[in-house]
Amino acid sequence: MISIQFFTSIVTVLVGVGGLYLAFVKWQSDREDRQSAELLREDVFSWANECIDCLQTLSVLVEKRNSPLFEGVIFAQRRDLMLRTSVLIERGRLFF
Repeated sequence: MISIQFFTSIVTVLVGVGGLYLAFVKWQSDREDRQSAELLREDVFSWANECIDCLQTLSVLVEKRNSPLFEGVIFAQRRDLMLRTSVLIERGRLFF
């Protein structure tokens, strides 16, 4: 017959091992959450930098629009800028 002390000892060990396992699972989950948040933050910063680049290019194109030296360049860059802006807007919708 199993004594009560032996049974209590086994239950105590099982509860301790279970607690350690749950603590490990929680730690692993928190680590994955932090990594996901860091990746999202990096993606948002990259998107913001691309938006700044796009807006700065637009600003330069508007300033130089009457210059005869930039006529062909402005048309090509404006077409590229329209495409980039559209893509940035859609990517921004995913973030926000």
